[in-house]
Amino acid sequence: MSVNGHKKITSDEIHLWFAFPDEIEDESLLEQYRLLLSPDETERHQRFYFPKHRHQFLVAHALVRTMLSRFSGTAPEKLRFVKNRYGRPEIEAAEASPPIRFNLTHTDGLIACAVALNHDVGVDVEDMERKA
Repeated sequence: MSVNGHKKITSDEIHLWFAFPDEIEDESLLEQYRLLLSPDETERHQRFYFPKHRHQFLVAHALVRTMLSRFSGTAPEKLRFVKNRYGRPEIEAAEASPPIRFNLTHTDGLIACAVALNHDVGVDVEDMERKA
């Protein structure tokens, strides 16, 4: 359900979103993703040595920002994050009421993000073909 242009989430739901970074190659789309990043994220993005890791970071952060924008009603590039007492990022309190919680994870070829309302949420992905 959509309310005032953004998607409604209820406290008994968890929304799980996936991205497959290896399939995202369109340079104009990637440039749009870059424009969503905060100055801090842009700096972190540029510090990755390997292009594959820069690409994964960009797609992951664009996914988080785009998805959280749908639920918060705040434009993706305007979302601000703070770290909680455990060092995990959260949407700045003034931007999400009631509190939207999220968790991001990735492995080669897959990025996953979970979103919940009022409750901490976690998600993990693992490459099953990776040798231990």
